[in-house]
Amino acid sequence: MITYYIGAGASANALPVVDQIPSHMYTMAQNSKLYKLFLEEGGSPGLKFNPEYHKKPSDKKEQLEDFIENLLWLSAEGSNHVSIDTFAKKLWVRKEYPLLKRLKITLSCFFILSQIEKWDKRYDAFFATIINKDPFDLPSHLKIISWNYDYQFERAYSEFTGINDLRGNQNKLNIISKHDEGRANINQFSLTKLNGTTGFYSPTRSTKNLLDYFSTEFNTVVEEVLRKYYKVLYEDESTVCALSFAWEPEATREISNSEVSNIVNVAIENSIKSEILIVIGYSFPNFNRDVDRAIIRSMDKLKKVYIQAPPNDVENIKIRFRSILPDFDEKEIVLWPDCGQFLIPPEF
Repeated sequence: MITYYIGAGASANALPVVDQIPSHMYTMAQNSKLYKLFLEEGGSPGLKFNPEYHKKPSDKKEQLEDFIENLLWLSAEGSNHVSIDTFAKKLWVRKEYPLLKRLKITLSCFFILSQIEKWDKRYDAFFATIINKDPFDLPSHLKIISWNYDYQFERAYSEFTGINDLRGNQNKLNIISKHDEGRANINQFSLTKLNGTTGFYSPTRSTKNLLDYFSTEFNTVVEEVLRKYYKVLYEDESTVCALSFAWEPEATREISNSEVSNIVNVAIENSIKSEILIVIGYSFPNFNRDVDRAIIRSMDKLKKVYIQAPPNDVENIKIRFRSILPDFDEKEIVLWPDCGQFLIPPEF
């Protein structure tokens, strides 16, 4: 069995990595197609974040204004913390659940809008390699565990399936997250999202995407995303964001009253027989240490590890990996500094 362990660097050709997110949020809020659309709707230039809770938006202009203000808020908070994840955990520890919900839905919308016209073509090459004749016959010995909540895998896969709706591709990829329909199956291809996905979870016990169909028409996507952003934040208090950090207890009733499986245990169950581990774009941050240890230390059949990262990063990532598995044979750790395409090992 081969398991891919995916981090933000795997989408770096399309989306900002962790330390770049605050500046990209600021740019989206003040100098982008979104801001231009806000001005066209009659919005006032020089918008600044108002720290007080503002009124419920009543039209498209006010929805845009509300979302842009939240981008500015999250950009500022992200710059004042090591990462937005750190700020999110602080809100959770302080039980500031309304702000945590605002953070997650704003972050979700940011990633959706950032992906309208850009996607990392390395995902395209990955599927071209692992798919034989039938795009729905994915290799059963291949598992993917991702820390990302973007939909780069789904977007690339749609090019092969011809399915344009996001949900259809997620079903075929057997995507598993805290609120999703996918299930652990050791004999089936799967993509486990540890941090959930950019969508929302409704009281009907179903996950819905902020975007229903793939589109490169900016205004169309903005209309769809804003409509759901407004609903989740202001109309339906029982609906929660499906982006859910791996450290969040899944039984946090103040945030959700759903009964969901433990996503870390699902990842362990799916990858426990792994013999090959391929780490792409992931740096094993201290923040995620407990989850990484739980998953990777369960791989008791592991024979070889590949670490794919830029030349300046790959040695440090190896050191961090060895802190998780200190007894693993160092000769069986292969460093791969060429990031032009996702590594497909000879064992595949």
